[in-house]
Amino acid sequence: MPRLNLTTLNLTTLFALLTAMALAADKPAFEVASVKAASPQGSWIVRQHGGPGRADPDGPDPTRWSVENYKLVDIVAKAYAVEPYLISSPTPLEERFSIQAKLPAGTTPAQFLLMIQSLLEDRFHFRAHRQTRDVRAYELAVAKDGPKFQALAAGEVPSRSGGMTAEAGRSVWRDPRCTMERLRSMLARSLHAPVADRTGLTGTYDLELTWATEGRPLAEDPWPVRAALRDQLGLTLRGVQAPVETLVVDHVDRAPTGN
Repeated sequence: MPRLNLTTLNLTTLFALLTAMALAADKPAFEVASVKAASPQGSWIVRQHGGPGRADPDGPDPTRWSVENYKLVDIVAKAYAVEPYLISSPTPLEERFSIQAKLPAGTTPAQFLLMIQSLLEDRFHFRAHRQTRDVRAYELAVAKDGPKFQALAAGEVPSRSGGMTAEAGRSVWRDPRCTMERLRSMLARSLHAPVADRTGLTGTYDLELTWATEGRPLAEDPWPVRAALRDQLGLTLRGVQAPVETLVVDHVDRAPTGN
């Protein structure tokens, strides 16, 4: 590290620098971690296992965390608790990696995220900062004539299963126990943009939504899903500009250092 000329630093800058250095020194890290590039000839099935916060004693080991075929952008998104579409990078972080890591017993979810950050900094020399920017966003609201669905009755159990499927040039999304938060989250992932819930609906609903997938991606042309929401569910999706905290990538190596 180059020597600092403290005479050129005001007290505020010096305090910020010392605070950043202290935080970096105290940031927790995995006990052991292996990072390997995913094989281009291998399966692109994405899996994640383990990690802290598991209440099921028969479930995955909370002291071990593994991911398979994760895009670098998704690893960064997990580490910094930010949606992938709110990460700004000079070039797309599309490289895929598999990670095997061991955590100390008793690691909290917050410490776990800091460990992934440490891994990115150590192996990829990753640096980033947060910045509030005006971005394209959407507001989900009830249409003038009201919603075209009703809340599930107490004790009612839907018979069908949920999920997203592709069927002959269209996407079909089903959620038999849907809340507006779950609908909002699905729309945000599909549109690659923040979505705010302005419906005021607080129940649980058995919902299905179908929209055409031929043409441009929804992130570029949201009209198919906006029309489907209006016609099938009685909801509107209005485009807005909103100030949102984003993660700006300053530096990242495309190949990690050795294990």
